[in-house]
Amino acid sequence: MKHLSSIVLVGSLALGGCADLSKILPTASAVFATDLQSERALAAQLAADFRTEDKTLRFLSAEGYYGEVGYSCGDPKDVRQQRLAAKTKKAVKQENANYSRALANALDTIDHYNDALKKIDKQSADAKAALKFLSSLISQSASIPGFPNYGSVAAAGLPIANTAVDLITIEDLRQLAAEMDAPLQAAVSVIRNNLTELTGETLTAFQLWDECARETLTYLREVPRGGVPGYPTSHIGASSGVELQMAYQAYLTRRASYQSPDLKADLQAILDQNAALMKGGTVSPEALIAALEKATALANKLQATVRVGT
Repeated sequence: MKHLSSIVLVGSLALGGCADLSKILPTASAVFATDLQSERALAAQLAADFRTEDKTLRFLSAEGYYGEVGYSCGDPKDVRQQRLAAKTKKAVKQENANYSRALANALDTIDHYNDALKKIDKQSADAKAALKFLSSLISQSASIPGFPNYGSVAAAGLPIANTAVDLITIEDLRQLAAEMDAPLQAAVSVIRNNLTELTGETLTAFQLWDECARETLTYLREVPRGGVPGYPTSHIGASSGVELQMAYQAYLTRRASYQSPDLKADLQAILDQNAALMKGGTVSPEALIAALEKATALANKLQATVRVGT
């Protein structure tokens, strides 16, 4: 029976958690990772939409029909189009190594910081789950003939154990924040200075799509009245104006739907949240002492119970 008291005591000191870590754990680094992925996905989507718009204009201009050359978007020799075609063949999930060394290192720093936060969170969650399971075992043991019932003692010790582990978790977070303060400052500075390397592909793809969409609308408006050089004979009838109006409004709506995430705000949030954690998450010696005193009192009570039951 005395072995059980040791198990419960160790559990009360090493397991648990009662603080709401969702309000303590910084989330900006995870948001940045998600937004960066969204930025890359948007670049790929815009590139695909540009190619669709270009193919549509070629179709409208009867490319290949009775030898027609067809009307394409922009200049096929435009370097932007050539680069776009090459880059969009890659997977959406680019590795950091695809960027310049300085930017790759900065992104890796934020990735490592985010991974460390996840690890601390998981350790806390695993401890809480283990303590809950231990408490359940103690409750179940009460049904065994001749086995003392420690269910009430375990239930009383659960919040104390939770508090002890929460204090440890908060201290781990504070230490991580302090250690990562300077590296994060440097990483954010590098990313800010090289932000166009992250967003440039998206901007280029958007510009090409936007120019192509406008060119298509202009073609539809001008070709029926012979306003497009090289196309004296129109394959498209004159519009009453309503169709063009609706098409232009649809273009404006679609144009407004292309929204890049605010990576600058994400970067600032990373620094702000880490600074708050570093300054406001310190565990006071008094809090640790109080938690240990409660745990000691629980252990003494448990020990007394075991002696009575033996």
